[in-house]
Amino acid sequence: MGSLTGADVWAAALGEPAAEEMPKGSKVREVMRPLIEEAPVALAEFLDKPLTLQTLADSKSAFLQHCMKRGFAEKMSEAIGMGGTLVTAMIEGAVEVIAAMMRDVPAFLLAQGTTEEQLMLHEKVGLSDANKALYKAGTLTIEGVLRTQPSVIFKMD
Repeated sequence: MGSLTGADVWAAALGEPAAEEMPKGSKVREVMRPLIEEAPVALAEFLDKPLTLQTLADSKSAFLQHCMKRGFAEKMSEAIGMGGTLVTAMIEGAVEVIAAMMRDVPAFLLAQGTTEEQLMLHEKVGLSDANKALYKAGTLTIEGVLRTQPSVIFKMD
């Protein structure tokens, strides 16, 4: 597949509907671009791993923690005119939810009344039809997600 670059991830991110949330010339875009371009380095340990609920959650958590270390909350707060404490609390809350969910995946899935595959193929995860097919075949990796649909990892919902 070749070496994944930050430019690859940025280009993929701009091709997604979520890119509308960061219009050209916006402060949000200025804040997000370097973080998105740093994703291959920040997520290096996950790139070759197959996409599973666990690797998706671990990648999301690692990316959010990377963002926090790079001052994301303060920069985004300034860009959108929202208090830094609120942005920090939202990100920390997302990391905590992911961690709690991953402590006992079978119990989480049971409580949701679903299977891992059903959850991963749900529209909230956001995989394209092509990526759903790769996921079902067991050939979709975190790198593949970053190349085609990085918002699956970057979004916090």
